Amino acid sequence: MLLQGMVMEKQELASRHSECAKFGYVRPAQDDPSCVKQIREIVARTAISEECILVEKQILPPETRPAWIAMRKKLKAGDEVIVCDLGRLGRDAAEVLSSVASIAAAGCSLCVLDMPTKLNDIPLSNVLCVILTLANIDKELKSELGHALSIMKPLGGRGGSKPIVSDEQIAEGRRRINMGESVTSVAASLGLSRPGFYKRYKRLELRLAAEQGTVDGNDPNG
Repeated sequence: MLLQGMVMEKQELASRHSECAKFGYVRPAQDDPSCVKQIREIVARTAISEECILVEKQILPPETRPAWIAMRKKLKAGDEVIVCDLGRLGRDAAEVLSSVASIAAAGCSLCVLDMPTKLNDIPLSNVLCVILTLANIDKELKSELGHALSIMKPLGGRGGSKPIVSDEQIAEGRRRINMGESVTSVAASLGLSRPGFYKRYKRLELRLAAEQGTVDGNDPNG
């Protein structure tokens, strides 16, 4: 029953887009599971109608995607395929390159809306390879960072940039010092060194003094 449904869907898609010379192609994304954002962007930025946009309903390998298969059957030399980004053509670099090669083999051009030029020239395949390589490197770095943070968290580590310490926190630190707490303890609780706290406190003191028209040179430990 499922197989019959997929066959009927392919036939319906094939007949529906028989008159198109430009095809929009959209596939579910994490931030656009229903493909609505992609459809709107393609319609807004190109001259094609929604009738010429093929929509995948599931995330599947290229060889089993009904909309992709229907579009490939209808592509003629000189046609154009339009996608919002390269990620719509595959789940990884290999799938994207395979999809691009499939479009090129049909004598068609590929327009990627978040890229400045069309991928219909052979030299641009080198640019595509570089982009995909960088994307894979970025993905690997994020994965490694996530792994490192997962190790650090149980050990009390935080990772990432140091938090920004506000003037209010520095002023509160001064109040705690006046109440008898040591400068070293206060500074450590704010993620600062003792000299770092002195520097921030002095800066705050000078700013407040300038606003009030007076300068008080008291040391925070005095």
